Amino acid sequence: QQSGTDDDGFDLVYIGTTPKSHRMLVEMALAAGKHVLLEKPISMTMEDADAIVNAADLTRRHTGAVLGMNIGMRYNAALIEMRHRLFPARDSCASQNEKKSYHAYLRTHYSQWPREWQTQPWCAGKDEGGPLREVGTHFFAALLELVGAYDEEIREPVIARVMAKVTYPHQEVTDDELAPCETAVSGVIELSGGLLNKDLLTVDLSVRTDQARDLYELEVH
Repeated sequence: QQSGTDDDGFDLVYIGTTPKSHRMLVEMALAAGKHVLLEKPISMTMEDADAIVNAADLTRRHTGAVLGMNIGMRYNAALIEMRHRLFPARDSCASQNEKKSYHAYLRTHYSQWPREWQTQPWCAGKDEGGPLREVGTHFFAALLELVGAYDEEIREPVIARVMAKVTYPHQEVTDDELAPCETAVSGVIELSGGLLNKDLLTVDLSVRTDQARDLYELEVH
């Protein structure tokens, strides 16, 4: 790892390891002056996430090296079309004269978790895996992208409130075993600001791991 970041033959490091290792690897790469593309989720703890953001801000100011998150939803064609249809006169920071209310449904359902191709044990663990971390991060980023959270020309910050009930299996584990991840989530996400301005987007959230088939769905009215 250390010899890799010291090699002057490359400019960028891609980190696609498990979340627990992200902070150490990001700090190592940034300290070596490398740009970093980091796989989601950013980390497994708030402390590590704050440390990563602080390291990225400091490095950008001193060396120009930047940190990017690998969440491709912002380039999703369906999401771009949805945004244009929802906010036809508000995109690119257009003035908002008409007040509207928006309601959405976000469903990520699975016939099993981990999915068949997720063979590593950490995917099934509470600390680093689970459907919220692995898939939910994509859709939460999509919601923020939808309402303009990442648009520099939109001055109204996006505020997100999350109220949810998370269900875990009743299972005793020893210290050397993985605590199992969530089996279901139900709740509400409220978004305001950005392209919404003073309006409110209410999102009904449903995550299930006991369904007949897999379903990934974001529906907005």
